[in-house]
Amino acid sequence: MIFKKKTSHGFTFLISFIIVIFAVMFLATDVHALDISNMYSPLNKKRPLRSKTQYIILHTTEGALNGSLRKVHQFGETHYFVTPTGKVYRIIDRKKIATHAGRSMWNRQTTLDNVSIGIEVVGFHDQDITRAQYTALRQLLRQLKKIYRIKDKNILTHSMVAYGRPNIFHPRKHRGRKKCGMIFSHPDVRKLLGLLPGPKRDPDVAAGRLVVADPDLHRFLYKPPKVLAALKGTKDSSGSRSMVIAQGNNAWRIARDKYDAPSTIYTYPNGQKLRGNEIRKWESIPVGTRVSFLDEDREQEFEKFLEIGK
Repeated sequence: MIFKKKTSHGFTFLISFIIVIFAVMFLATDVHALDISNMYSPLNKKRPLRSKTQYIILHTTEGALNGSLRKVHQFGETHYFVTPTGKVYRIIDRKKIATHAGRSMWNRQTTLDNVSIGIEVVGFHDQDITRAQYTALRQLLRQLKKIYRIKDKNILTHSMVAYGRPNIFHPRKHRGRKKCGMIFSHPDVRKLLGLLPGPKRDPDVAAGRLVVADPDLHRFLYKPPKVLAALKGTKDSSGSRSMVIAQGNNAWRIARDKYDAPSTIYTYPNGQKLRGNEIRKWESIPVGTRVSFLDEDREQEFEKFLEIGK
């Protein structure tokens, strides 16, 4: 009887040991499966170290792979860049500041570049990402969460934290400056990324520090449709109609904070062209005016580097 008991105990110990070994091997394999390499920005050496890391901010490039990678690499606008095939590039050292969030606020705290890691995913705010991107992003998030002890509730989208200054369309500081990363707020997407559902409300809107300038975006972020397929109803037109002034589609809704920038071009129905900084009577822009941009959207072009609380 004693012999059998010891044998049983030893057998149980052996099985437990094997399970632990396999678990460790599985985790190690999963970590090493992350295809990641360095493509540091020329600005990486100049960037200061962060004093703390409280958030991870998820972005979508809103453009194709090559142009987006070139831009974030040139300007040091993210820490990590995830391609459609799941390849991950380090752009700015994770311990340093990347200029990815710009004018931002969350729960009263401003300039989130100083306290966050930015991850740029090739894709669009209203479209699902690839299976390879899900796998890579899930692994990357798991590693970063462990390193910095970041809770799921502090993994946010750029569209959640970006805010705009008062302008002719919105007299108060407002949410809605960016739609970037919107899809990562949806519970279905977060679940596939190994995350719990995100925040149920915007703390700065609730406190009256900011107002909602884009109700549709706000509703998606905090009261999302139960089925991700419902994105179809929030999807921006991929055609040219979304870039044309019409009832309910003014200059701000199209260009956001770049509506009055010199790089934003308004082509009137009669062929006349004006830059954003040349227009004075915004209410007089005729329906049918087409909006276009001369350059790529650079997050820090207007926010200034490390701008504090403005």
